[in-house]
Amino acid sequence: MSNWLAIRELRGTDEESMTSTGTTAVIALIDALLVETPGSSFRRGDAAKLSAADRDLVLAAVYRQSFGSSVHSVILCSNCDERFDTDFELAELFERLQKTVDESNVKAVGDGVFEAESGIRFRLPTGYEECSLIGKSGAKGLEWLLGRCIVSGDPGQVGDTVQAAMEQVAPIASLNVEARCPECGHVQEAHFDLQYFLLTALMTERQNLANEVHLLARTYSWSRTEIMEMPRSQRKTAVDLITGTVSREWGG
Repeated sequence: MSNWLAIRELRGTDEESMTSTGTTAVIALIDALLVETPGSSFRRGDAAKLSAADRDLVLAAVYRQSFGSSVHSVILCSNCDERFDTDFELAELFERLQKTVDESNVKAVGDGVFEAESGIRFRLPTGYEECSLIGKSGAKGLEWLLGRCIVSGDPGQVGDTVQAAMEQVAPIASLNVEARCPECGHVQEAHFDLQYFLLTALMTERQNLANEVHLLARTYSWSRTEIMEMPRSQRKTAVDLITGTVSREWGG
């Protein structure tokens, strides 16, 4: 991003609000996390101005802060039907994406506008425009979107060229990674989508969140509101201190 923004850490209220993995859900999450800081270009309410690629950069920061830099996933082997763990680093994923950008012949010409090798100029679609596609049919929706984003050229004639150029200059964190089964040695591709993976992880942890709130409320007599407003890392640390104390008291 040529501009920059600041976000706060996740809280229980943010985690509890996750009910889907779509564009509107991720825009709402980023909006809740945005912090107005001197010099920053975005404030709360501005998340829909971001492109999908820029949203992924924000989500990567949220993921690292919440879960660390490694991505862990369980995959079903397509050869032997055994489940196995696979891990990779977020940094590796973004290095691959950056390589795509570096090898592209598309150049930035200022004010968020890019120029393809053919001379066609365009800008990237924003979250506002992505949300506006909801309810529009595939072909007509795409034509409408390209019409909004192409600065010079006929969308009907250069649409495919612009789509390819967009993917080169602003690839999203959704790609296939190779995974090898430790049981049979079979190598297969596993699809990873950062937005889907992060929001699903938060929804999956909902029961853990309820357990943590109960434990902290019972131990410290804190209200649910106080606990849900705590930064995620502070809540996790408090829970770890309690469970660690319990383990030592019981000889664990």
